[in-house]
Amino acid sequence: KEMERLSIVADVSHASDALFYDVAEIAEKPIVASHSNARAVCPHTRNLTDEQFTAIIKNQGVVGLNLCREFVGGREDVDALTAHLEHFLALGGEHTVALGGDLDGCEPVKGVPDIAGWAVFYERLLQLNYKESLLEHLFYHNFMRVVSQL
Repeated sequence: KEMERLSIVADVSHASDALFYDVAEIAEKPIVASHSNARAVCPHTRNLTDEQFTAIIKNQGVVGLNLCREFVGGREDVDALTAHLEHFLALGGEHTVALGGDLDGCEPVKGVPDIAGWAVFYERLLQLNYKESLLEHLFYHNFMRVVSQL
């Protein structure tokens, strides 16, 4: 409650499952998982369950995709990262999923070695026939919606 009063956004990316649900229950303002992927795609405890993701949708928060290979799983490339995006979109996350990161010491997915690599991801999504309107939400609007509420 004090964080919300001070306009501090709660970031649950490093939270345990128990802490996540405590924050989700208390939060009145949007919460963020700034760099988290789908546990259904890569079963790492660091990733979000479907229930957690849908709680963030209901909270009108945002989830940023995590570039760390360990949390992407599979081939650990741009297409493996796309599998997380597609899973979140299937849960109704068009206005929730965004770009995240985790570029401070982790081994990033192949093809996105740094922040400039998001352009590679963008181009790959265009090749896969993602609509530009969806990409605008993913690459800009979703995170900005939450930030603009501070």
